[in-house]
Amino acid sequence: MDSGCKCRFSIALTLSLVGCAATGPAFKAVESIPPGEATLYVYREGGLALGARSAYFYVNDINVFDLDRLGYSWVALPPGRYKLRQSWPVDVLARSTQFEIDLKAGEVRYFSFGTGNCAAGYREICYSFRELPAGAGRAAIADKQFQENFGTTKVRQSLEKK
Repeated sequence: MDSGCKCRFSIALTLSLVGCAATGPAFKAVESIPPGEATLYVYREGGLALGARSAYFYVNDINVFDLDRLGYSWVALPPGRYKLRQSWPVDVLARSTQFEIDLKAGEVRYFSFGTGNCAAGYREICYSFRELPAGAGRAAIADKQFQENFGTTKVRQSLEKK
């Protein structure tokens, strides 16, 4: 392979790893939450590891939204205990992350998801899925782009069946 071809291949590989950032509207706090419900905001950091792939987010095993790099979404839920999980498309051999959260009426909570290379080097990808204090969460999400929260209705229907 000549050096020009190697260079073009390297650029193409780099672009496929970096991927596209979210392109929706800039962050805006949700104004019409039903009384007595909690609001969860989740945003994805701009890390390059797995940046070309959307990260899938679930509430109680229902896909509520997918996030690209620098994207955010939200879901409003009644008070209660929920499982919040992040996963990947089936062709990505990366682990999922999850935890349980207890929501109280009127709460607004912020969660950050990021990927990057671990201290061990390029062969391993590390994940960060964590809750931030309200002030830090509002500041960090301010420059993110909205991505559709398409699963909210399904979550609500599943709660009504219980």
